[in-house]
Amino acid sequence: MKKIVKNPLIVLAVGILIVLGSSVGATRAAFMYKSEAEEVDFHTTNVKVALLEGTDDSKESGDMKDVTDDGVLSFPGIPADDVKIGNKYKELVSIKNTSTQYDEYVRVTVRKYWVTENDNGEIVKNPSLDPALIKLDIVNNNQAKWFVDETDSTAEEEVYYLTSPVACGEVVPLVRGITISNKVVTAVETKAASDDEGNTISGTIEDYYIYDGGSFYVDVKVDAVQTHNSESAIKGAWGIEAKCDAKDDGTIISINGVSVK
Repeated sequence: MKKIVKNPLIVLAVGILIVLGSSVGATRAAFMYKSEAEEVDFHTTNVKVALLEGTDDSKESGDMKDVTDDGVLSFPGIPADDVKIGNKYKELVSIKNTSTQYDEYVRVTVRKYWVTENDNGEIVKNPSLDPALIKLDIVNNNQAKWFVDETDSTAEEEVYYLTSPVACGEVVPLVRGITISNKVVTAVETKAASDDEGNTISGTIEDYYIYDGGSFYVDVKVDAVQTHNSESAIKGAWGIEAKCDAKDDGTIISINGVSVK
C-alpha cells in the first residue's frame, strides 16, 4: 500500500513566533504565547504583587519588564529565526512584592493548553492535545521554594505557593526556562488517505501529525496575601489549611496536611 507522509506544518496564527529546525525535516511551527497576570488585594490595597519577565541581561541591569498590566509574556529568550523543538530556552519570569508596607505570601496559577483552528476557521482550545508537552522549568532552590499543590492541580493547570514570605520590594524567580517536547513532531495518527474532494483513495494511507496546526498558550495568574496572622490570612484568602513556623511572617511548612519540604 502506498504511504503518504505529510511533514508537520503548524499553521501560522495570530501573535506568532516562527519556529524552525525541529527534528523532522523541514518542519515549521508557529506557537502563540499568552500570559495573564492579575494583581489581587485580599485584605488591603497595600498588598500588591507584580509579574516580571526578562533575560539574563535585563535581570543583571534590573530592567525586567513588568507584564502585570498587559498580561502578555513575549518570551524574549527564544530566537524567532532559529528555534528548535525539544531545545530548552531561557525564559526568566519572576514575581515582585510591590507593596511598600507589607511582606506577603504569594500564589501563582500556571495554565498551559493548546489551540487549533476548527472547521469554521476559529482558533479554539483543543483539549485532546497534551499540555504536559509545554514544559516550564519552575525554580525550586535556595532562591525560591515553590510548592505545587497536587490536590488543586491538573495536567493543564498547576497551582504554586511560595513557602517563604516575600519582603517589600523583593524579587523572587519563578520560571527559568521553557521547552516544547519533541513529542509534538512524533505524535502521528494514520488514516485512509483522501483526495481534494474528500473521497477515500483505496489502498492508500496517510500520516497526520496530531499537533499540526497547533499553537500553545501559557496563562499565569499571581496574587498575594499579608503575612500578619499567617495561617488565618491564608485560610481566608485562599481557602487552604497552611501551617507556618510562626504566627506572623512564618515560613509555610505544610499545605492541606502535606509537607512542603
